[in-house]
Amino acid sequence: MTAAAIDLAGAPSPEVYVGLVARFLRTHGELRKWAAGYGDLLPDSLLEPLCLMHVFHAPWQSADDLRLHNRMAAWLFALDNHAEGAATQAALDELVDRCRRVLDGREPEDAFGRCLRDIRAELRGSPLWPRLGSRWRDLLLETLAAMRAERLLRQRVDDGGPAPTVAEYLANCDNAEVRIAYFTYWLSMGGTALLDHPDVLMPALWEAQVATRWANDFRSAQRETAEPTALDFRLLGIAPDEALRLAHAAAGRCQRLLAPLVAASVPEALVLDRMARAVVGFYGVSDYRPEGRA
Repeated sequence: MTAAAIDLAGAPSPEVYVGLVARFLRTHGELRKWAAGYGDLLPDSLLEPLCLMHVFHAPWQSADDLRLHNRMAAWLFALDNHAEGAATQAALDELVDRCRRVLDGREPEDAFGRCLRDIRAELRGSPLWPRLGSRWRDLLLETLAAMRAERLLRQRVDDGGPAPTVAEYLANCDNAEVRIAYFTYWLSMGGTALLDHPDVLMPALWEAQVATRWANDFRSAQRETAEPTALDFRLLGIAPDEALRLAHAAAGRCQRLLAPLVAASVPEALVLDRMARAVVGFYGVSDYRPEGRA
């Protein structure tokens, strides 16, 4: 019996994947060690896929280059858990206020606040901080406001009011946390692209966030999770296939905006382009939380 031919077309060479695996192991080890300082705030089950995806988004970067990107993304997972776990609107408002107090320089009250304080303290060492630190704060506050608005919109639906329009839904998609995550990453990179090309990078980042929101919702629907405080496309009357199509469309808009900067090998554009191309495919088949909320 003749064995079937094995098609290796498109498979990465051993030299490529061995290097990526080694970088992932260093990155994951660093993040796990750091996360241990905050107790059980950051579930280890989320750290591994987070590091793996970031290594593939920026395979030329070292574990040290990815350090703040990984830490901020891990804290945002914790924020998401806290927000979804808040039993009432008042509890969510208190969470938002705790974050705001940390941003105002107040002493954090728990490991969650201490983690944010420590990330911000390290980020302040970026050469871009004097010019862009206030914008970073604004983006984080906009993320928190979007989480609060999502709860209010869902409550409106639960009280018998109208579902949000698609425009309302997308206007509030900072709760996908992509803009604050990648703005933090770009600040940590220390390059000048955010100053030189904000008219390209920021609109592209918004489209990447829209793509992520649609794709993440598609995966949540596939898992048939029940998050009674969250909004997703099912409340808008959109079918899963349409949500995935909209995710692909937003990712395409992101890629077209970034194309000139990608051609010029601008690092900030390269990492976002790779993320936008990966996120829809990733959520099409899996999730950072494949077994549900950690």
